Amino acid sequence: MYKKENNYTALGLCSLLVAVAAFIALWNTNGAQAAPESDRAFVVDWGIMSLARGQTARLNVAGIGNPDTSSVRVTLYFDIYEAEGGSCDGATAACTNNLRFLRRESRVADLRGGAGVSFNFWASENGTFVNAVMVGDAEDTRVRKLAPTLEIREAARTLFVAPAVIKGFNPQPDPPGE
Repeated sequence: MYKKENNYTALGLCSLLVAVAAFIALWNTNGAQAAPESDRAFVVDWGIMSLARGQTARLNVAGIGNPDTSSVRVTLYFDIYEAEGGSCDGATAACTNNLRFLRRESRVADLRGGAGVSFNFWASENGTFVNAVMVGDAEDTRVRKLAPTLEIREAARTLFVAPAVIKGFNPQPDPPGE
């Protein structure tokens, strides 16, 4: 009996290691997205999300700093996808959606410190899958002084706001309560 339990423990440990390796691989993957305008781009990407009928995705960017400085050019865009099938086996509650890239809607904005810009995308009658992205020139250090957020709205109210998170944030913040 001891040997059988030991085999189950080894199998569980192997499964855990495979799951951790898969999680790390997925975490470091940028996903399927259209290429930015240049290899020297500073990209903030919120990932693909679904919007229901009547919802709006709003990409906001605020310039931080002195309004007297020269403007920073950024491109805001929504990549729009359509669902084309998927798979559900009926045995589980989890299903996949196969998405196909349809088009990109974009705007270019020149921002000074203290100014802001919003770019809205309204969902279609059947709902929509979108990916919101802000792109700036990575060599322009002023791009990092912008505060982008993604807002999901329904009618005249905000459902939630997602701030941009830059990978490799350093220094790490202190834990709450310390």
